[in-house]
Amino acid sequence: MLNLELVDSSGEVTDQREDHERRLAAVREILAGELAARDVYDVVDPADIQAEIDATRQRQYLHACNGCEVRLAREIDADRVLTGHVRKVSSLVMALWVDIKDANTGRPIVRKVLDFRGDNDRAWQRAASYLARQLEQLPPQAR
Repeated sequence: MLNLELVDSSGEVTDQREDHERRLAAVREILAGELAARDVYDVVDPADIQAEIDATRQRQYLHACNGCEVRLAREIDADRVLTGHVRKVSSLVMALWVDIKDANTGRPIVRKVLDFRGDNDRAWQRAASYLARQLEQLPPQAR
């Protein structure tokens, strides 16, 4: 599971970067914890490639890097790679996008887009928990 990102097209003037970075990290933690607890995935710690992840994020989004996510997953011997982002349209309209690809072939396995309402901690956390439940409900061969 790579870092989740924010795509903000809301045009809001208030600087919310700190809140959004904290929420993105919380969503990642919730997903990792719930997916492991539900025995959906064993989540691999990306610490060994974190410097490379950070360098890539400075140039481009991980969720739209034309295969760099697959290469990064292979470097830590992961079978799958999850990338995701939250699209913020306004302080009310949000969407959590997640893609999971096969790390060996680069083939898409899962794409989920979950709309949610509210740019606050509770709304983001509920979206993450709902996504974990959605992934758990997929047949094992489809995840």
